[in-house]
Amino acid sequence: SLQVPHRHIDLMAFWLVVGDEAMLVNASDGSYIDTTFSGFRFELYGCGPLSKNTILLDGVGVRPDSISHTRSFEHNGCFAIQVDTSDCFGGEYYRGASVQHCSRTFVNLGEQRYLIVDRARFAAYGQFEARFHTFLPMDIGAEQQTVAITGEKSTVKLRFACTQPIALRQAVSTPVVATQPADTILQVQSQELIKAITLVTLIDLAEHDERLQANEQDGWLAIELGGKALGEIPLDGNADPFGHR
Repeated sequence: SLQVPHRHIDLMAFWLVVGDEAMLVNASDGSYIDTTFSGFRFELYGCGPLSKNTILLDGVGVRPDSISHTRSFEHNGCFAIQVDTSDCFGGEYYRGASVQHCSRTFVNLGEQRYLIVDRARFAAYGQFEARFHTFLPMDIGAEQQTVAITGEKSTVKLRFACTQPIALRQAVSTPVVATQPADTILQVQSQELIKAITLVTLIDLAEHDERLQANEQDGWLAIELGGKALGEIPLDGNADPFGHR
């Protein structure tokens, strides 16, 4: 829920820490200033969704008063958490909600491997983006499907597969306070406006460059790594992973 004091617009966001190294972070402005606790709070980079490891639809995050629907469950012996924010986005399309569905599901595969399944559906056509933030060196693979984030002790690989064409690009943030280091942003965006999209992200410590693939077939999302089955995710009648809440 964002209906709490000192809130940031960070539903669906997460941190990734390996040992004592923060590999993925939710950025901040580095200091309290007068606008931090004013009506302009969410115009600050560090308080709004643009600084978080989250989903943006049509360029914006969820509303500041949002309440998500979160559930935990087991899938094929793996612990999973789904955060459903379908009701949390603003915007209308012919007097109806412009966002019909938005959810992020985290699946712990074990052996320091994590799967993130992002799903969005629009009433018309919309722009999808997932953001990832780090203070560490980032390298986007030439094939636009993998990203390496390198710390002093570990390297994390992010591998992407999607039901729509995507573009990966690196950007620099805009913290408000001069003493706050700028975080590096990875933008994973749909290449064009789309009606629906499912993005699968595999996070692990392996250094190989095996390709991640995701294909919808017969009510399932089949996920493969290097041509070998990694798992299957059930889809409902709208092709939403794990079904609606």
